[in-house]
Amino acid sequence: MDKIWYAERIKECKSVKPEIVRLLKEEFKISDKDFDCIMYDIESQYHSTPDTLLRMAILNKCAKRGYDYEECEHYLDLIRTSGIEKLFNQYTKKKILHEYLDGDPMIFNGDILITDPCYIIREDSKEDWNICCCGYDMEKLGINHYMTRDTLYGDWSGITFNSDTKEPIGRFCADAGLVSVMLLDEVLKYNPDYDCDLKESFAATIIRDFYGTVQFVIRQDESKEEYYLEVIGHGINKVTDKPINFIGKQTGF
Repeated sequence: MDKIWYAERIKECKSVKPEIVRLLKEEFKISDKDFDCIMYDIESQYHSTPDTLLRMAILNKCAKRGYDYEECEHYLDLIRTSGIEKLFNQYTKKKILHEYLDGDPMIFNGDILITDPCYIIREDSKEDWNICCCGYDMEKLGINHYMTRDTLYGDWSGITFNSDTKEPIGRFCADAGLVSVMLLDEVLKYNPDYDCDLKESFAATIIRDFYGTVQFVIRQDESKEEYYLEVIGHGINKVTDKPINFIGKQTGF
């Protein structure tokens, strides 16, 4: 999804904040301390439990008044009828929208490897997986030209298609819920035992002599309101000058 989409979704999320403030102050009439706590929570990148905090605020309010059962039930029922939980959910979605932004295109020059980064880790050095931050800091392994992205789905299997002919040109899968694009020569320098033939048969796509750009693109399935990742490449075979355009996407689980 592009930056225009992102800006529009952020605007939609933020549009409900005035109604959240109104409900908390005028309908639920919670204390300033509880109000500040809830507002901090919905803004924090690392917390998102405003519905729980609101229930606690209501119970504390009722307890200070001698725990009027009818009053307490009124406010708890108001959570449902006011729709504030739905507003909380809509507002806090702004914290994760960046996950659906398209990646920036990256230029690759050489044989490229499309696979889950966990597959390239050396058998005799499993701790390298943690050292490279699960594929997000591959420089620690000497792999400097790469891109890594969450699949948004988890573990999956995918096929790489020639965008022009629609024919499959390779397969890849994910066991760590990630997909990376790397230069094969850098992978082999790190792990000389990497079995290209075995991996290419099911776990990785290798595109030889590629020169061009590769980009992670997020698409939306409008019918299911879900998002999915595609690996898009546009370039040429630098030996034959023939076009190489491809798309890698999920085809199974």
